[in-house]
Amino acid sequence: MTLPARVLTHAASVLTTPTSPWHLAARALGFGSLYLLGVWLSLGSRLPGSAPSLVWPAAGVATIWLLSANRRSMPTDLIALAGVCVTTVIAAGGAWSHAIALACLTLAAAWLMRVLVHSAVPGVRTPLEGDAARSLATFVALAVGAAVAAMVEAVGSPVILTLLGDEPRWETAPLRWVRSWTAVFIVTSTWVLLLAALGRRVGNDEDRRRRSYGLPRQARRRPEAALVLGGTATLLVVSLVFFPSVPITFAVFAPAAWMAVRFSPLTASSYAIAVGLVTTSATLTGRGIYASVDSRLLAALLAQGYFAVLYVTVITLALISTRLRATEQEAQARADLLDGVLAAASDGIVLVDDAGHVVLANRTASRLLTGSASVNGDDARFAVVADLGLDRLRLPDRADSRPHSLPHETAWRGRTVWHEDLLLPGDSTHGDRVLRFSAHRVSGLGRPGTQVLLTFSDVTTEHEQTSALQAFAGELAHDLKNPLAVVEGWSEMLEGEMLAAEALPSAEGLPMVRKVQRAAASMRGLIEDLLHYAVARGHVLNLDVVDLARETDQVVAAHSGRSAPDAPAPVVEVQAPHLVRADRVLVRQLLDNLLGNAFKYVAPGTVPHVRVTTRLASSGEWVRVNVVDNGLGVPEEHRRHIFESLYRIDRPGYDGTGLGLSICGRIVDRHGGSLRVGDGPDGVGSDFSFTLPAARG
Repeated sequence: MTLPARVLTHAASVLTTPTSPWHLAARALGFGSLYLLGVWLSLGSRLPGSAPSLVWPAAGVATIWLLSANRRSMPTDLIALAGVCVTTVIAAGGAWSHAIALACLTLAAAWLMRVLVHSAVPGVRTPLEGDAARSLATFVALAVGAAVAAMVEAVGSPVILTLLGDEPRWETAPLRWVRSWTAVFIVTSTWVLLLAALGRRVGNDEDRRRRSYGLPRQARRRPEAALVLGGTATLLVVSLVFFPSVPITFAVFAPAAWMAVRFSPLTASSYAIAVGLVTTSATLTGRGIYASVDSRLLAALLAQGYFAVLYVTVITLALISTRLRATEQEAQARADLLDGVLAAASDGIVLVDDAGHVVLANRTASRLLTGSASVNGDDARFAVVADLGLDRLRLPDRADSRPHSLPHETAWRGRTVWHEDLLLPGDSTHGDRVLRFSAHRVSGLGRPGTQVLLTFSDVTTEHEQTSALQAFAGELAHDLKNPLAVVEGWSEMLEGEMLAAEALPSAEGLPMVRKVQRAAASMRGLIEDLLHYAVARGHVLNLDVVDLARETDQVVAAHSGRSAPDAPAPVVEVQAPHLVRADRVLVRQLLDNLLGNAFKYVAPGTVPHVRVTTRLASSGEWVRVNVVDNGLGVPEEHRRHIFESLYRIDRPGYDGTGLGLSICGRIVDRHGGSLRVGDGPDGVGSDFSFTLPAARG
């Protein structure tokens, strides 16, 4: 940072955040000097005759004096501002009563401006440290506050003169209001922009980048600025000197707009102030279209109005263009971030529009589908869906059979695809790969209409491991079932022999034999649950339209065939008219586990009563299934863990492996749904609720 910039930054810091008595004194001296300079400029801008001054920058200085005050500096600021106001009136020949009254009026207007602006934009007091200058709302608040404060000054001055016995001039009130509003708004806006510009010179690189206006270095735009300033000077000379009676001055709005759009708000506002001061000075010297007006008061009002309109136009365009540049920068940063994320993503990502064109495809998608990582979203081979080669996909368990519908085709029909495993046959270079696809429709990604977002990952290794695990589980089950069959057979034979020969008292032998039988039955149940668990984890989904009512009836009939002859028949009510799109084998296992638990975990002497109901979710894409029973229920403290593997609730007299509900959770999760448990009606029993994809069409 250059030496002048460092000096200005330090001076601005002292003026905005004084930290010592010396700083308070320097602040009072600095603002007091600016106030006196504003009064001097005002006295020099009087039109011939009795018209008021054309400009009143002292009102703007008083406003920023109190606007930037904090609790530490406020007492000193109020005293210093009142003192300098009284001094200027007395020095100009005014009476003490007039001086005190006008000082009170100045303090009231500046204080009102402070209250209004601080309530709307709290960060405007120290724009050196914040981003207030980037927001159009800040300058709207300054304009509104300036209008209210100017009204207080314009109306209050004649009222004070009336109360003091002087003759007020109410016809000058409109000029006083426009003059004060212009001075207050321009001075406060320039103050905010100047502090913000100094603030961007301090801090680290990230702060400067975040608070920049997205403009190239001003040095690169000096020829452009010189051209705009030269054109403006030409227009002003022509309009003020050669053709003063022709309203050519308004042509200045064209280069002013260019300056606002192409340069920073501070540069644009400085340009507008310079043009306004030139026009005002020309009016004072009798040149220009406004000086030719017969009424001095009207001439002053028109000159002030031109100044105000020009400044408001320039500052508004500059702030809007600044916001647009910042938004463009943010959008570009997000786009760069998205490109980076897509390039680094481990999953293949493809976006397809409704015309069948590939909008986007990352490198991983190229690698998984073609074996090459050189493809990007603009590559010709991925121009349309056919280039993806999805028609080569096959079912993993039937490598020669195509799936009934490809993932993106299913998504176009309005059904979401979740974790569907498909085989991509290899060639002489690459072997077969199993890819796990998900697809759903999206909109609002920068193109009209809807698109399908297709994501997929390579699960070949996982699929091979799962197949190996399933094979191991099958072998393990086969090896364990054989000795269990022997144990069960010999136990039954031993039981028969003991009953017939009574070589061992049955009271001693039978309990031991039955313990062997129960242990064997428990081992068989555990093995079956392990097999079901392995199937639920690794079974390739074969999606089909499933009638839940019919599957429930078949499960109930199967349980009835396995129940003891003297056991009471459970009561099952089925109201399940909705169809789901799911794997029939896994859905039957899901219902079998839930209904089996409902029949098993009931109080002694209680007839199991189960209600199976379905309803369509609000989105229409899911079917919610409720299995409500009158059993023992699931205590609140166990509900977080009940779906974990091998988790059991300690209930004497009720056995189990702790895998049944874990299998249910895995099955529902494989279909993209959710499973939870709650209390049954009136707090009795359980309510197992899960969702499955709805079948359409």
